[in-house]
Amino acid sequence: MTLMEMLLVVGIIAIVGLFSAVAISSARSRMRDTKRVADVRQFQSVLEDYYQMHNAYPEGQGVRLGDPTTSRCLRDGGFAPSGRGASSVFMNVVPAEYPKGIGDVKCGNPAQTGYCYTRVADGASYQLGFEIEHGIQEVGIEKGANCLIPEAGIRSGICPE
Repeated sequence: MTLMEMLLVVGIIAIVGLFSAVAISSARSRMRDTKRVADVRQFQSVLEDYYQMHNAYPEGQGVRLGDPTTSRCLRDGGFAPSGRGASSVFMNVVPAEYPKGIGDVKCGNPAQTGYCYTRVADGASYQLGFEIEHGIQEVGIEKGANCLIPEAGIRSGICPE
């Protein structure tokens, strides 16, 4: 085998490896997006259960969901670090945002990326901000910041103040 043939084989292997790495990276980010949408749907369901029991959504302004110090659990009385001592626990472990993302949605103190919950209209509604790395055309979700509002569904962009 000549040097030229060997360089050609190495070049082809490098190109195939590069395409494989790009495909795997894209698949992983799409998997994270699918998980985020599943989390948002789960939040929506659990928050509706909470509303049915209390006639209002839980208190909270810019709450970073899944934060172990403030909102790891949804129980009677709203978000809390744990469900200990609660008569009802709606979600024992609130999912936290995946660590990789684009950083469009931030909340909490100090501000960090994550699912951001805000109660509005004196508990009659809420807004849930989250981000997506790629658009999901099948359900109308665009890349970047998105907002779930119960009356309107998922909308593209940062949640209104």
